[in-house]
Amino acid sequence: MHILFSEIDDYSTNDVLDWFIKLGQKYIRYNGKTTIYQEFNFRKISINFNFGSQYDDSEIVFKNSNLLKNVSSIWFRRPYNGVRDIFDKFHNNNTDLLNEKVNSFLRFHNKTLKDFTINSIINKCNVVLGSYSTTSLNKPEVLLLAKSFGINIPNTIISNDYNKTLNPQDSY
Repeated sequence: MHILFSEIDDYSTNDVLDWFIKLGQKYIRYNGKTTIYQEFNFRKISINFNFGSQYDDSEIVFKNSNLLKNVSSIWFRRPYNGVRDIFDKFHNNNTDLLNEKVNSFLRFHNKTLKDFTINSIINKCNVVLGSYSTTSLNKPEVLLLAKSFGINIPNTIISNDYNKTLNPQDSY
């Protein structure tokens, strides 16, 4: 089983899923906040972690499948690691300040549970592509990494001095 974190309108993910279907591979796609319909809905997952047991009987069950035993790969194509999709807001007739405090508490603890759940699945996988915690690339880091592998990169200037960007040859 493969888990893909993406967006509903991401064509690259759709292309990969076409291949999974053609090859008869099982997969779960999670589209985060970008869609109403989510195949991987964190509200519908049964999560049981047993820390004190001598047996590894922790489980994350989705559609009658224990993900800790069945997932072979995860792809974080466009991960969304917010928590608005896994908890319902608390609201009562008390003050707005109390409601916001309770919701802040719920967001924090639900994010902790979601992060732990994802990391538990990651630790059981053979293949992990991308990163759950990094949602965008750092272009300067990627350029330096490419350069360290001998890949030609374009001349690049990052400066807070406007004049240096006008006359880049003066910078070297």
